[in-house]
Amino acid sequence: MLNVRKIAFIGGGNMAEAIIRGLLREEVGVGICVAEINPARRDELMTRFPNVRIIGDAAEAAQWGEVVILAVKPQQADSALDLIEPVVTPEKLVISIMAGIPSPKIEANLAPGCRVIRAMPNTPALIGVGATAVCSGRKASADDLDLARQIFALTGIAVSVDEKLMDAVTGLSGSGPAYIFTFIEALSDAGVKNGLPRDVSTQLAAQTVLGAAPCPKPAICLHQSAGTADPGMHRRLDLQRLMGHGICVHGEQEPEQFFLYQCCGGHLPGHEHQRRGNQPGPESAESRAVAPLELD
Repeated sequence: MLNVRKIAFIGGGNMAEAIIRGLLREEVGVGICVAEINPARRDELMTRFPNVRIIGDAAEAAQWGEVVILAVKPQQADSALDLIEPVVTPEKLVISIMAGIPSPKIEANLAPGCRVIRAMPNTPALIGVGATAVCSGRKASADDLDLARQIFALTGIAVSVDEKLMDAVTGLSGSGPAYIFTFIEALSDAGVKNGLPRDVSTQLAAQTVLGAAPCPKPAICLHQSAGTADPGMHRRLDLQRLMGHGICVHGEQEPEQFFLYQCCGGHLPGHEHQRRGNQPGPESAESRAVAPLELD
């Protein structure tokens, strides 16, 4: 059980919904109020969460809650803080999930002594497998930080870091899912180009990532891998080698060509002689040759 009775959300978007689902799924026994300015979205939330109080007044919600979660877009931070500032006292805990907004900025817009926790969740929280980092503002206590961790642990995992590391968290777990989605799509595309049906290829690609993810130390898992993965994984196709074959992650070539490259014996159909800038690579053809992954 959480050591709080009432949690108010300022903003009722997807991430607020993810946290609400976690709170309700685990039956932690807290009252929930959501302030959402969009009438259509309010109606959606009322339909999905009949036992949650849904209103349009941010100040009313903030005054009601013991914990106030700021779940608006970063560009709405100033207006949201202006609305709740008259009713937020140091007795309330403010938790912000507004990306890129540091805790000192939030503290400066609230009454002196207000306790602020900054959090960076990610989109997999929507299905209960998120990764969130939390950090303390100047006045927040260790108990405040622990409560925030408990709340976000309901949507996946939650860790605490120093605020100076929150930008790194944003780049890693905050933005990371987009890279993983692209990676899965690239794997699937490579499978399709080698004859697999799209649905089968996507299912295999997604399950492959899901199966590999729990490894606690990926580097050790890589070196201990055996069977079909072993010969492929121990060929170190670094960026310089890929660029020598005309494959560029950030530029002209498609992402799936990295995987297709391995499946086609170290060359791409129609790209046998292509080099970045049409210049010869630093290695001989023999030293660049990479055997295909064994697919059987």
